[in-house]
Amino acid sequence: MYSLVFLSALLITTEIQPPAKWQNPAVWRQIRIGMTADQAQRFLGAPIATESTNTLDVWYYQDAPSGGERPSAGRLVFRKSVQGTQLEQFNQPDWSRVPDWQQLNQDYQKQLAEQRLQTRPQPRQVASPQPSSRSYPIRRPNESQTQARPIAQSQPAPAKPDSSKLTSRYFIGCGIAFGVIALIIAICQGSKIFPKG
Repeated sequence: MYSLVFLSALLITTEIQPPAKWQNPAVWRQIRIGMTADQAQRFLGAPIATESTNTLDVWYYQDAPSGGERPSAGRLVFRKSVQGTQLEQFNQPDWSRVPDWQQLNQDYQKQLAEQRLQTRPQPRQVASPQPSSRSYPIRRPNESQTQARPIAQSQPAPAKPDSSKLTSRYFIGCGIAFGVIALIIAICQGSKIFPKG
């Protein structure tokens, strides 16, 4: 029972992610100078890194800046003004380093199908009784066998499992699984809040 709850908790945490929107060349053809940051994010999704100054916001999609290098491929530059933040300049990703969009989608669909097959409950195979081909002779009771027999006392029916115990075990298992997940999330969040100095 507990292993089933733990397995379902693992499946929840290992959810398959679709390919990032920015990896689709058709989406970049819809990006226009003057777009707002919200409009650009609707098309491309969230950037992997951002930088901000008093007058500019820079979004990086393909590579994050490291050291003093500022990659230009897959970058959007927004100008901040009183009217709002608008796209001033953008560079498409280096498509030679981005996997083919159709292949990414096919791989994603394949992974989804495999996950559905793994998580689908398997139907139980119940063997149907086969009629016997043997014939048995009919025995007629003789007089000595037809004497009155005492009626056998009925045996008590086997006790059914207590459904309240089963229900409480189920909820305890679920509680433990979600407690473990919450603990893992708290540890991950804690490491972000209090980074090692």
